[in-house]
Formats: sequence, structure tokens, C-alpha cells
Amino acid sequence: MMKGTKKTKIHDPENGGSIKNDLSKNYPEREIVWEPDWFEGGRLGFVFPKKTDPAVIAKTMREIIEETSERI
Repeated sequence: MMKGTKKTKIHDPENGGSIKNDLSKNYPEREIVWEPDWFEGGRLGFVFPKKTDPAVIAKTMREIIEETSERI
């Protein structure tokens, strides 16, 4: 879990935060989109430029999974 964060829902603005907001702070160079109508609870998407090295995308995915796995 990221230091200084509490376990929250993926999108929980009523209680002061969301994983999207936390990740936006940690990855300010990435556009993060929230799709609330996806399946049962929504999903986050990270937008990368088309020419981004696949290794960078994979590394970011691993980091996000590690940072959010305890919260979800």
C-alpha cells in the first residue's frame, strides 16, 4: 500500500479520495481516466503516447498493481 494512504474504494470522493486521485499524484505525466460504468465498479485507464516503449507500459502496470492490490 502507498505510504500515507488508507484503504478506499476505487472511486470514493465522498470520503476524501480515490485510487485515481492518489495515482494522479504519483504519475502526473500520465493521463488517467475513470470509466464508472465498466462492469461492476468501474475501471481506471492510463493513457500512453502511441510510441511509448512497451517495457515502460509494462513497468507502470506492475507498479500500479503493487501500489493498489491491498486497497482493492
